[in-house]
Amino acid sequence: MRGKRLSIRLSAALAILAAALFVTSTSAAAQEKVLYNFRNGTDGAIPIFAGVIFDAAGNLYGTTSTGGAYGSGTVFELTPTAGGTWSEKVLYSFKNDGTDGINPKAGVIFDAAGNLYGTTSHGSPSHQGTVFELTPAVGGTWTEKVLHSFINDGMDGGIPEAGPLIFDAAGNLYGTTFTGGAYGSGTVFELTPAAGGTWTEKVLYSFNPFNGADGAAPYDGLIFDAAGNLYGTTEVGGTGGCGGYSCGTVFELTPAAGGTWTEKVLYRFQGGADGAYPYDAGVIFDAAGNLYGTTYAGGTSGAGTVFELTRAAGGTWTEKVLYRFQGGADGAVPVGGLIFDATGNLYGTACQGGAGGCGGYGCGSVFELTPAAGGTWTENVLHSFSDTPDGAGPEGGLVLDSAGNLYGTTDGGGPSGFGTVFEFIEGTSAQVQFLPSSLTFGDEPVGKSSPPLSSTLYNNTSSTVVFNSITPNGDFSETNNCGSSLPAGGHCTFAVVFTPTATGTRIGSITVVDNALGHVQTLNLVGTSGGGGGGTGVTASPTKLTFPDQEINTISAPQTVTFTNNGSSSVTITSIRITGNFYAPPGGSNCGVTLGAHQSCYVSLTFNPAAPPGLKSGTLTFNDSAGSLIVQLFGNATDTGLPGLTATVTGVFRYGNSVTVSLQVKNNGTGNADNIQLTSISAVAGGGLVTYTGPLPVILYGLAPGASTSPQLTFNVSGPVQMFQIAERATWQDDFGHGYGGAYAQSVTLSP
Repeated sequence: MRGKRLSIRLSAALAILAAALFVTSTSAAAQEKVLYNFRNGTDGAIPIFAGVIFDAAGNLYGTTSTGGAYGSGTVFELTPTAGGTWSEKVLYSFKNDGTDGINPKAGVIFDAAGNLYGTTSHGSPSHQGTVFELTPAVGGTWTEKVLHSFINDGMDGGIPEAGPLIFDAAGNLYGTTFTGGAYGSGTVFELTPAAGGTWTEKVLYSFNPFNGADGAAPYDGLIFDAAGNLYGTTEVGGTGGCGGYSCGTVFELTPAAGGTWTEKVLYRFQGGADGAYPYDAGVIFDAAGNLYGTTYAGGTSGAGTVFELTRAAGGTWTEKVLYRFQGGADGAVPVGGLIFDATGNLYGTACQGGAGGCGGYGCGSVFELTPAAGGTWTENVLHSFSDTPDGAGPEGGLVLDSAGNLYGTTDGGGPSGFGTVFEFIEGTSAQVQFLPSSLTFGDEPVGKSSPPLSSTLYNNTSSTVVFNSITPNGDFSETNNCGSSLPAGGHCTFAVVFTPTATGTRIGSITVVDNALGHVQTLNLVGTSGGGGGGTGVTASPTKLTFPDQEINTISAPQTVTFTNNGSSSVTITSIRITGNFYAPPGGSNCGVTLGAHQSCYVSLTFNPAAPPGLKSGTLTFNDSAGSLIVQLFGNATDTGLPGLTATVTGVFRYGNSVTVSLQVKNNGTGNADNIQLTSISAVAGGGLVTYTGPLPVILYGLAPGASTSPQLTFNVSGPVQMFQIAERATWQDDFGHGYGGAYAQSVTLSP
């Protein structure tokens, strides 16, 4: 029942994805829990692009595009109940009566009074969509009011699609329409409240792709910067190929004198490795003012990208692709938006790819991107959807609660096939997971079997896991000692052998289906074959490196891996890659561009584990002109209470739009914490803008064990903000000069 509703260009993208190969590593599945399964009755169905939002009490709100009392969509609330279940209540069913809107695809937002606002993509007398408000009444009922009906008359816009509305500090609403305006290619609009409860619409900008450079068809919503400029994306337009449509843009709108707005295209996608078609994702800011978003096509495999735009001198912007999806187990077609956590990791959804199913395209995934040394980013697949039990096709964005759990929707799948609302429980301790989560084999001739590589499956849950099936896929075979079940806290080992049946890159996996939360654990496999050649003559010593226990946020003593060319001719070293919490210190390798016959070079590695404590794994991959060689890396991260800080909010003081937060920073460790600095401070709020206005870094000097200090942090709040999250990064040292770092997040609630 997924019934994909992507644009006309997606069919071409899908043809590319069907042949795409997976070449990246993924992490174990997170703990997924289906909070609600839509049944296509009065409860609603198919929350297509709409994620969910929280109120101050922890209830979730969202929309479904169909279903409800009249079959035209709903606004719903989910309330947590005893025993960990959630109860759904339909706040409003759209009527399809010629005046009301129908088919809401975007999510909803709150104002300061607790009213909800959103859009419908169709309905109204002109069938061009509406902007609506829902007001709570006595007895738990809600009353709907249509604030504006779009007419698409050559001036007004039409069909507001996936983008949620936003407020400015004065209480005006802003959004986009997919069509309409002066050129029929979409608009940015503003709604201003007037006397008597009416609202007045003003088109701020009409997109004009006919000038050969402007974007067209803005599918998602907008964001403000601190200066009041608006930013967003268009699905098509700009310059470039993409079958004559052009490939989409990122734009900025700046207010000018007289109430006009000036548009500037910040980036035009070209449809190649840089990506194509930023769909319903929009963009978000980091604390430094860089923009982040997704494209659902383009990249090296046509499966989409995650990108960053950085402001350069002269007002220009430079694009950098952080990750290119390969269309396999790593996910494909990331149409939803991104969010940051407090430590700077990015999270999003891919509506296809993952472990498989859903007609061969995959049912989608939730992914994490983690920044690494040298400006690179590493992708981890937190969960691959499997249709019937847990949903399929996540096309909306995600939201984080204060505990770091993720919430979102799927537009299909679930027991009834009409979509779900899901939660991912923060942390990895209660998981069934492979470590390492991927294996990369060296070059092997066709028909020849490789030496085995191993991965361990850990049951970190509190109950026995029962295996339903264990299936190898591709040119790989496996043996294991798991039996039919795995007890709580137990582990078993898989030995995997690669026997290529053809030349080139060979992709496969070991898929374990069990009764654990998450259902499917996948070990991703990659091998290469050059035919009958015999592969690289380079060997590694040791072939597996295990570090002693290491305190989190500290750096171990180095260990060395030596690579020796046993062949009779030199090889060209094409790359050396390190993954996980392992790093090569400066000057830690003497491997150059070539490695001569019977010569050796080394790579020194350190283990610098991040929280949480536990077993960490990674890889050191040596790639040369004849093949690849992988060394598995392991280490155990501990947390024994050495100098370690915590940060908690102890007071909030509001003076108009200025908010001062008293933050207690405490040393809970057993040693001194010296030279403490808060190096970055940021804030995130829904329905408004919160900006840190104080100096950086914040110098806190030193704290003895058990001591605390309370710096005052000042923020400027614009818009109807009732609660926001702040995040800080800190650095400090112990008495021996060893460096530490940490990241913290808190929720701040404002009094009315």
